[in-house]
Amino acid sequence: MSSTLEGRVRSVDSSRLRAIAYWTATLLIAAEFGVGGVMDALHLPPFSAALLQLGYPAYFGVILGVWKVLGAIVVLAPRLPRAKEWAYAGMIINLTAAVASLLAMGGGAGDVAVPLAFIGLAAVSWAARPPSRMAAMKRPDPHASRVPSWVWLLNPIARRLIAVGVPMGPDVLITVRGRRTGLPRTTAVAVAEISGRLWLVSPWGEVNWARNLRAAGRATLTARRQETKVTAVELGPTEAVEFFRDILAPYLRGNRVGAWIVRHIDGIDVTNPSEAARSCRVFELQPVDRDDRAGS
Repeated sequence: MSSTLEGRVRSVDSSRLRAIAYWTATLLIAAEFGVGGVMDALHLPPFSAALLQLGYPAYFGVILGVWKVLGAIVVLAPRLPRAKEWAYAGMIINLTAAVASLLAMGGGAGDVAVPLAFIGLAAVSWAARPPSRMAAMKRPDPHASRVPSWVWLLNPIARRLIAVGVPMGPDVLITVRGRRTGLPRTTAVAVAEISGRLWLVSPWGEVNWARNLRAAGRATLTARRQETKVTAVELGPTEAVEFFRDILAPYLRGNRVGAWIVRHIDGIDVTNPSEAARSCRVFELQPVDRDDRAGS
């Protein structure tokens, strides 16, 4: 009982010390940036003279001053967790730039002591802030996609070219019903035909089209202005390993260009089929016969 009470007392004391540290550091750093920002913007000494001495133009003081004042307001205001992250980042950038400028102009340890001290205060304010002033941190999703930024740039271009009938090698348009909206979703993908079978690989894991295709189980492929209805079956972990080891790897040994693309563009190492199966999603596609479509 006594140990529990002691633990609660320590917790209260720790929270109180944390709050004191936070507000002390926050008020000091906000005062420095608020007052200093006004003096910078109005070209008041000694800050205006210091900026000119460091080689900055006079108008820079107005820009710097406005952002300083805004930063001070944001760190003092309740809530606004995301804006606070930006404000703290701006403060650190401003203070480290001041240290660099002073050192570049021949300043010594005494000259940089003040901005260094305020860097420490900004760090304490940031680290000790209460949860209500923190931006929510998202837990990493082990199944999240890892799509490179260039894909978002090139995919719309590829979609338009394929839509007007331009041959794009193995690239086709796939249209799948959205799993949440029910609306058709179209994107460009690469379908590999190997020994008469159609394969579709998501190199970057759980992308939206893969999730939609898993849910719908069917899609429409478009290439050279021709549409093909297909059903899709996702391979399980063991089947995916066998696909990379026994189907894709032998196929790529006779296709140097394809092997380079798979390795360096898609980032798939077929020499490690277990890892490839873990990080990728693989579907086998089956064209729907016209007779089946007519009867359905």
